[in-house]
Amino acid sequence: MICLGIFVLELLFLSLLVSAGYEKPDEVLATFLILVFSFAYVVYIMTNSKYKNVWKYMVAGYFFRVALLFWDLYCADIYILPLSHSDTFGHWSASVAYSRGFDIPRAARKPFGLAIRYFGEQQLFIQFFMVLSAVITFFVVLKILRELELSEKIINRAMFLITLLPLYAILSSIFLMEAYPIMFSAIALLFFVRWYQGKGELNFLYTMIAALTAAFFHTGIITAAGGYVLIRMIYDPK
Repeated sequence: MICLGIFVLELLFLSLLVSAGYEKPDEVLATFLILVFSFAYVVYIMTNSKYKNVWKYMVAGYFFRVALLFWDLYCADIYILPLSHSDTFGHWSASVAYSRGFDIPRAARKPFGLAIRYFGEQQLFIQFFMVLSAVITFFVVLKILRELELSEKIINRAMFLITLLPLYAILSSIFLMEAYPIMFSAIALLFFVRWYQGKGELNFLYTMIAALTAAFFHTGIITAAGGYVLIRMIYDPK
């Protein structure tokens, strides 16, 4: 909650700057805001007993993505990250266009266009949202593993993979839409596990909402929503 509160305050600060006429906040300011959030995140993870066995993966995975974020924006002349600078340029350009009042064909880009409109045309900070989606996914996956009552050894291995798998780290650091369907798919799976364990039909409703939200960003995820419906038709958790 402390990390969330700090991030909300940062967003409010940026929105005030934009409303005052600073349409493109300085990169030094964006970097400072990221560092402030990073400090709060590390302190929270390292001091919370719930994460004493996995904190090193969650911290390493976070900073791995922050490093990839800065590399993608400022070191592409040295080496272009896989999957970057093709779709990413189109996504950013379309999001900026939407923030300026133009209509764009892909609905999944519009939330980022709104973010640019209210928080400034600063790609470093807006792209940081991708990293934050991965951080949320870390917490959700850990919650799933613990609700399944798996051994700490299996949980540690799974968290190592989800935090440090290179392809996922890149996907959640560059300006692609894939980071958000992954996050909402994980949230859908968490509620599905709870429904599967007999913790109430409301969890299945939440599963479908999260799965359809993931499909909003990537239509292929609609197959997962269909799979959940099929399981619901043939399986009774009681």
